[in-house]
Amino acid sequence: MKDVAVGREPLIGKKVVVVGAGNVAVDAARTALRFGSEVTIVYRREKTDMPANKDEIKGAESEGVKFIFLANPKSIRGDSHGSLKGLIVTRMILGDYDLSGGESL
Repeated sequence: MKDVAVGREPLIGKKVVVVGAGNVAVDAARTALRFGSEVTIVYRREKTDMPANKDEIKGAESEGVKFIFLANPKSIRGDSHGSLKGLIVTRMILGDYDLSGGESL
């Protein structure tokens, strides 16, 4: 995001995964998409729980950002050269929020 802000093209891959669903995550996803990447947002809850601005979410959808809901990163797969090859996610089940604002198990 800093590179883009100062007018430089960011060094990103053809496929980008953004973990999270706040405004920064959605902005990063939309920015990567505009630089030609295939972008997927992974979020541990459902679309209706996303804290990002609703207009930003709609914009991301209309631009072609993909979403995987109820999923959380478990591990990252790479090759012997250190290149990222995949992200393994765990499927989540919604729980109630506890008093601290987090989820109870």
